[in-house]
Amino acid sequence: LDIPIQAEYPAAYAHQNIVAVLATDDQDQAASATGIGAVAVDLGAPGSDIQTTTLGAQYRSKFGTSFAVPHVSGALALTWAADPTLSAHAVRQRVLDHVETVVGLSAKSATGRMLNLRFLPPPPSRPPAPTLLDVGPQP
Repeated sequence: LDIPIQAEYPAAYAHQNIVAVLATDDQDQAASATGIGAVAVDLGAPGSDIQTTTLGAQYRSKFGTSFAVPHVSGALALTWAADPTLSAHAVRQRVLDHVETVVGLSAKSATGRMLNLRFLPPPPSRPPAPTLLDVGPQP
């Protein structure tokens, strides 16, 4: 599905805060069931063979843009958490400025790239979790 030819929303909306995502497979290529668009789609993210839960507490492998978008949403949230002073547009731009070039995506998205989180600072160090020995009665 080429989004500029056949509009797919919300990706086809012309708004500066929207991040349109295509699903990639295990070869970092556009997955077969994803929207593409050299103008309307911003980047790729893993969206093939994603393990998810199903009814009955089972796991199942799924694919598609619906499974790629949470990766990008999480990246946006982590970017904003690292610098809460950023505007929504600045958070979007920071993620797009640090995507990874993938040859097979060059004609399938505006950036020709896929999500990359290496620019994020490491999480703050936390003290180790208490053990049973730490919580028990102290002499």
